[in-house]
Amino acid sequence: MAVAERDKPGGVCVNWGCIPSKAILTSAGLYEEMRNAEAHGIRCQGLSADYGAVIRRSRKVADRMSRGITYLFKKNRIELFPASATVLSPTTVRWGRRSSRRRTSSWPPERRCGGCRGSSPTAG
Repeated sequence: MAVAERDKPGGVCVNWGCIPSKAILTSAGLYEEMRNAEAHGIRCQGLSADYGAVIRRSRKVADRMSRGITYLFKKNRIELFPASATVLSPTTVRWGRRSSRRRTSSWPPERRCGGCRGSSPTAG
């Protein structure tokens, strides 16, 4: 099995979308709870938010998840192509820059393609 990924493993969701956004929302939720902590008998004086630190934390969370995906690829012998890919047929994928036009026809019948352009492959 192989995966083509333009950027870091995990794609947009892990690296730029869902996961970093959820990390930021978690920080915002914690801040809001601390603002309302007095209802529970807890006083927080001088509470403030460091937005730079919130963003750095969200990047650390995303980077850790991407490294985890890289580990799982290696563990399960999934080849990672650091490139874009286009599915040309059920057995052919073009990966890399358009000018290189590298093709492979050795993909196993069962394959996954999350961010590929072209026809959507299904289990063969």
